[in-house]
Amino acid sequence: MDAFHSIWSKPSGKKVYTPEDFDILTTILSALCWKKNNGNIFMVCDSAVADFLYSKKIDFLWDKIFVTLDNIPETIDEKTYWAAGKLFALSNFSAPIVGIDTDFL
Repeated sequence: MDAFHSIWSKPSGKKVYTPEDFDILTTILSALCWKKNNGNIFMVCDSAVADFLYSKKIDFLWDKIFVTLDNIPETIDEKTYWAAGKLFALSNFSAPIVGIDTDFL
């Protein structure tokens, strides 16, 4: 079965996506474990996250990267609805699909 990770950087309030080292490591391990045991995994993110993934040369971990979370309407308050990115990420797929957290190992 296919799965996806999603990262929407806007709730952090930073222009540049700068995750902690442990966040990077768990994200990498999550993608690798899913691929090994289940199937394809995709990343749905905004351009700040995509820029980070490409700059660190870890984009190969996902079968495809969808940079669609820049299109979340401005009327969505990212401080209140910080998980909205996950819901908008679902619009990239049809069932069956599994949305997993980046720390899911």
